[in-house]
Amino acid sequence: MQTISNDKFSDKYGSLECSNSQINEQAENELLKKIDWKIIPLITLLYLLSFLDRSNIGNVRFDLLNDLEISERQFGFAVGIFYVGYILFEIPANLILRASIPSIWIGSIAVAWGICTIAMIFVNDFKDLILVRIFLGITEAGFFPGAVFYLTFWYKKQEQGRRLGLLVASTACAVSIGGILAYLILQIQSDSFGLKPWQWLFLIEGFPSILTGIFTCFYLPNYPNNAKWLTEEERKLAKLRLPDIEEKKSNFEFDKVLDILLNTTVWFFALIQVSIVTPSYAVTFYIPSIINEIGFTKFQSNLLSSPVFAVTAIMVFLIARQSDIYGDRSIVLISCASISAVAFVLLGIASMLQQHMIALCCIFVAAATTYSQVPVSLAWLNSTITGSTNSATATALVIGFSNLGGILGPNIYSWLYIIPNEEQGIKGSFSLGHFAMAISSFCSICFTFLLRLKLKGL
Repeated sequence: MQTISNDKFSDKYGSLECSNSQINEQAENELLKKIDWKIIPLITLLYLLSFLDRSNIGNVRFDLLNDLEISERQFGFAVGIFYVGYILFEIPANLILRASIPSIWIGSIAVAWGICTIAMIFVNDFKDLILVRIFLGITEAGFFPGAVFYLTFWYKKQEQGRRLGLLVASTACAVSIGGILAYLILQIQSDSFGLKPWQWLFLIEGFPSILTGIFTCFYLPNYPNNAKWLTEEERKLAKLRLPDIEEKKSNFEFDKVLDILLNTTVWFFALIQVSIVTPSYAVTFYIPSIINEIGFTKFQSNLLSSPVFAVTAIMVFLIARQSDIYGDRSIVLISCASISAVAFVLLGIASMLQQHMIALCCIFVAAATTYSQVPVSLAWLNSTITGSTNSATATALVIGFSNLGGILGPNIYSWLYIIPNEEQGIKGSFSLGHFAMAISSFCSICFTFLLRLKLKGL
């Protein structure tokens, strides 16, 4: 099986080389702008909503612990169980996308996860919480790997980094917006219309996903060659840019799925991604609690989480864009992971020493550098794996495996949480969890370096 592209695009260990003398640069740039405005805003909005609906549980942690009478470890388990269904259904969902109408499949997924989000208002105990979180994971499973694969229908490999950067930046925006919404919604008078404030949060945040999903079914374009909003010349240009686009709807080969599952390069990407995602999700779900730990109230913590992720969103896009320009994505990954590891170590130390402002600064740096690695690593994957079936399977496998980090991250924080004990003068602390996230970032550095050597043939 040939997985490393060596013809029009070479991306060994992340270096970019591309040429096509047949394509007029000005016409191509105009086409790209038209495609961007048609596709990227909607895909980005969908991912923002999906991440908002999975991460909003972190904004109501205090309320769920009290109202459902669950422990810290049960909460961490409930957060992580989302990724069990997510992992199991990612590859099947991506293969369905490849064989179906993309707009209908992606739109239906959004409607389904919106319904599951609203179902949170009916949760009464720990068992209900687990059940809803599992179904939410199953319904969201097909979107992100599907979106990453969907972009290959429209963009060359060296064009995908900044688009993926916008996609991942939307997750940071989701957490930022979620913090503000939680701050406002949780101040609703208790038991308004028979619902508690945290139930209102899930109800209000679930409906936009349903409405956007319905809109997606009718608006999102499927493939360039049947895009009526493009002129005949633009469709020809799109086909010339991506000559294998027809393969994405036909010639499915199951033997290639098995080849990808046994490919060591793909598994290196999976190990890199899980090392990145573990601290990313830990920060996502626990950022209000971490900020609360360093001296802010519950409401202030939700509000202060917003600027953290607003800065993160900007940095994600800028670093992804820079990786497209610079070319060597492996160096960008190693740099970000190194800064992230140092930031988590300093955060752990500052938390133990009660240095609140230093800890807050470290939170900003750790969140930004951790999130920024996600689009860079996925763009590197997309430029390394060729072929429609290969790409669909590899993307789903890497993202699916990486979501083990969604299980590990929150549970590491919940299990390593230092329980406060007023009699012994012990304050609650996530410092041990911060050190564990630093180790995960260090693993990302090691796996990236090893993959770089492998692709260089050393």
